Amino acid sequence: ATFGCDKIGEHEVAGIPAYEFVFVANKRKLAMLYAAVDLLVVPSRMDVVPNTLLEAQLCGVPGVAFDIGGIRDIIAAPIHGVLVPPFSVKELASGILEVLDWRAVDRPATLRDDAVRRFGHKIVVSQHLEVYQSLLRGRFEPRADRTHQRANSMTDAA
Repeated sequence: ATFGCDKIGEHEVAGIPAYEFVFVANKRKLAMLYAAVDLLVVPSRMDVVPNTLLEAQLCGVPGVAFDIGGIRDIIAAPIHGVLVPPFSVKELASGILEVLDWRAVDRPATLRDDAVRRFGHKIVVSQHLEVYQSLLRGRFEPRADRTHQRANSMTDAA
């Protein structure tokens, strides 16, 4: 299945049925669509943190992707799927076959639980707050060298 196409369609790729879906905004329908697939393949040549991989994991779907950018932060084999060397179609195909073999084992609950633990809203909000607080501390907390300079400049001015 392909998400985000211009129109809904069906065709074959190497003798395998392939389905194209337009952008799906309804979260419930999107979750149902993810739950209906065996794996998510992300053949991106450049990416930071693709939401599609996070959404798939939250629906219990493993991913196969090139080991680029922030994707390696999302997929940690063997729980989340398989990372393959960038741009090797042969390795991508092998990764797909490997993950398809996994689906025989019941992994969706483990995958989903781990995705919630790593990327759920509570942890993400907490991480953002930590970043903001560290920035504020670095910007507004007086440091010894600044305090000393201010004290010297005040006595110099007097």
